[in-house]
Amino acid sequence: HALWAEEKAPTRWAIEARILAGQTDEEIAQTVGTTPGVIDAYTNTFFDVREKMPHTDYVVNVIMGDAVTRGLQERHYDLLWKLLGFQGGPHVLNAVINRFTPVNKPDAPEGVSGFFQDFAIATMKYKAALAALTVQANTHTQLPLIDSFVKYVEIERTTENATKAQSTIVENIGAMLTSLPFRVGTKLDSEPIKMLPFDSGAAELNNAEMMVIATGGKLNNQQTIEQLNFPGD
Repeated sequence: HALWAEEKAPTRWAIEARILAGQTDEEIAQTVGTTPGVIDAYTNTFFDVREKMPHTDYVVNVIMGDAVTRGLQERHYDLLWKLLGFQGGPHVLNAVINRFTPVNKPDAPEGVSGFFQDFAIATMKYKAALAALTVQANTHTQLPLIDSFVKYVEIERTTENATKAQSTIVENIGAMLTSLPFRVGTKLDSEPIKMLPFDSGAAELNNAEMMVIATGGKLNNQQTIEQLNFPGD
């Protein structure tokens, strides 16, 4: 009863989300640090929904309520846990509750950069999924949403299939992160600001070009761009 009575207790929401994820009382008890008997008592008294789970409309409209259709925010973690647990299962729910996707620990200092790269990519995937789930379609967001969708369709068209398209996106993100100057326990090297040559020039870089320069890359026409001047200079 103490678990149920505490409205803002994460343990209560974790138990209910894990029930919707299809976990047994034993598995839930092991995760939250209690006994299967406590989980069984809580389920039978406050959240006896296992027999209803095949009925998806009941789960969405009754168990989760109108917040699913009205709109979710990241702060509604109780509903997000239930929704993602029901849709994705225990492994997805573990990542959502713990806020960390498992990444191999580095065995040597040389592996730290790779760890940060894998961790950043995994975190960006989670944030992107959360943004796609929680962003509302209205007059302020409809055009950016359509633009994002069109760009993804273009990527799919330039690759053999959707799987390769996703791989291409991940590879591009990985290449960008590899160029970032990760350091552990040392000061960053003192080097010129990469954008400085363009600050006094006549050319104005677009977002894609600025990302390439900021991460240490080179533009195809970079020398020409750097040499552009305003009339009279």
